[in-house]
Amino acid sequence: MTTRPRSVTRARAVAAGGLTATLLLLLTACGAGGGNDRTEGDGPQTAFKIGYTAGSILDEKLAKEVAKLAPDHGITVEPVQIEDSKLKNLAVSQGDIDANHSQHQEWMRVQNEDGNLGLYAAGDWYVLKFSGYSEKFDKLEDLPKGAKVAIPDDPSNQAQALQTLQDLGQLTLKDGVDPSRVTIRDVKDNPKSFEFTEAALAQLPRTLPDVDLALGWRSNFDLADVSDDKIVFNAPAYELYWIEVVINEKNKDNPDFAPLLDTYHDPRIGQLIDSDPFFSRVAQSIESARATDRSQTNVDGAAAKPAG
Repeated sequence: MTTRPRSVTRARAVAAGGLTATLLLLLTACGAGGGNDRTEGDGPQTAFKIGYTAGSILDEKLAKEVAKLAPDHGITVEPVQIEDSKLKNLAVSQGDIDANHSQHQEWMRVQNEDGNLGLYAAGDWYVLKFSGYSEKFDKLEDLPKGAKVAIPDDPSNQAQALQTLQDLGQLTLKDGVDPSRVTIRDVKDNPKSFEFTEAALAQLPRTLPDVDLALGWRSNFDLADVSDDKIVFNAPAYELYWIEVVINEKNKDNPDFAPLLDTYHDPRIGQLIDSDPFFSRVAQSIESARATDRSQTNVDGAAAKPAG
């Protein structure tokens, strides 16, 4: 009999503070209990739960790959479906799951600052590809003065979009500003007078009919069935935005977690990401990213291929 993954419902606030409320787990399989059921008298932890975001096929497939390889490292791993990335972090913070794996350290930093979640980045895992798309122009240099440019509305990914545009010679950011925290207000020189539109990551593909350029994760554009011939450029693989394995900070020195992290970093996962077309379209392994020379990033037109 196939056991369906457990799912996590939306957290309900039992007091002011919203996301600090207790996260409830609805179990769709037999049995109950998790990390919070363990006591000091128990032996080493060998069963783990890892969270993946509902609706993200990439996230789910990678979670299942970790679960498949886990017995080779002496543990079992149960993928747990969670409604969204914020609840997934809350679940790690409250001990309902042991790890998640679909955010970069800057997103995690903002989540920690906003919710005092005590999350810890336990190692780079893979790289999501970040690209610029247009339905109207094939080359970045063809964008007219006053072009409408859509960028992410969340702080960390907006910073990545602006850094990319600066590196591609389209604008200049103010000196002395932390590059991971720049916003539209930190644009110093805007020679093409770009008009910026902010949108949620998942909504960026929908802006294409109304803008001249949209920047975001390739995985979001793939989910929206945006074709490759709309790619104008692929961004450098900035290390700051590599996807991390995230655990609770209290477990960063916990020896029980070593086999879980070893499973995440099993080289077979990186090989799968680079060799399987499903993964390689939107992601690349850390090894591949480290070998990619930024100077090779293609910014010439619609035929651009993902860096790495």
